[in-house]
Amino acid sequence: MLADSPTAYEKEPEYLKFLSLIPTSWDVTYPLDSQVGEYVNIARKKNEDWFVGGMTNWSEREVSLNLDFLDEGKDYIAEIFYDGENAERVGNDYSISHKKVKKNEQLTINMASGGGYAIRLSPEGEPAEYQENPNIIMFGNSIIAGADWNELLERTDVRNSGRSGFTTSHYVMIMEDQVIKYRPDLCFIEGGINDIGVGIPLERVKLNFQKIVDRLLDEDITPILSSVIYVNYKEEKLNRENEVMIDKINDFLQELAASKQIMYFDTNSFLSKNKRLKREFTTDGVHLTSSAYQIWAEEIKKILKSKKM
Repeated sequence: MLADSPTAYEKEPEYLKFLSLIPTSWDVTYPLDSQVGEYVNIARKKNEDWFVGGMTNWSEREVSLNLDFLDEGKDYIAEIFYDGENAERVGNDYSISHKKVKKNEQLTINMASGGGYAIRLSPEGEPAEYQENPNIIMFGNSIIAGADWNELLERTDVRNSGRSGFTTSHYVMIMEDQVIKYRPDLCFIEGGINDIGVGIPLERVKLNFQKIVDRLLDEDITPILSSVIYVNYKEEKLNRENEVMIDKINDFLQELAASKQIMYFDTNSFLSKNKRLKREFTTDGVHLTSSAYQIWAEEIKKILKSKKM
């Protein structure tokens, strides 16, 4: 949780980066050693990464975590945020460490009075969809994350940088780590629907997209702006409310693309009709079916062909 003003967190870039990578939905929840009213330790998994969190009451305690939930035969890098030496008296005193671990190993962590810790466990070496030297990066939220783009595009040089639940504000924070450092030739940018869902003001969304595009161009990475895809919920009132904001964001994206002489990619032209995502293309009103991804991929192939990629 963010219990302070945004400017306070901007002073702690490592911590802010860690927070920005924590998913908002999970594939697996695994309870660890806990005692009601005393302390709690929980492990949760999203895709290939595990996140472990713990906190204690006003009793300082040492916990020994059994990493039996990790996959057999894999090495993991543990990024650990834990209470600093003065945490009992100064609540914002924390330390960071990194350690290589395996399944069934133990991690021992000291929690200060009223304190806790957070850990991200990532497989050493990234899976195939996270290419180290990609020519193309798909950058977005769960709509991007829900596809194997290498398979869909019949390539081996595509990196999936989709993150479930992320807004364009998250994108700005993570783009150095998720896009820039990989030096791709091309970056497809999809996003905006989560901004609408959590009530981020339109002007902030516009500014975020502007920052993303400018940063990519500064690094000689070609951005392609994808339209925000219309929704199709059961409640028509919700569809209409989303439609208004989606139109405003898409109008801005077209203007931004024209001003920067980059491509605006209208996904709604083949996935939506009458400003509604086609029902046969959605599982829940916003997320896409496999057939929708297949059609989307065919359109992307046309773009890549035009760019001789």
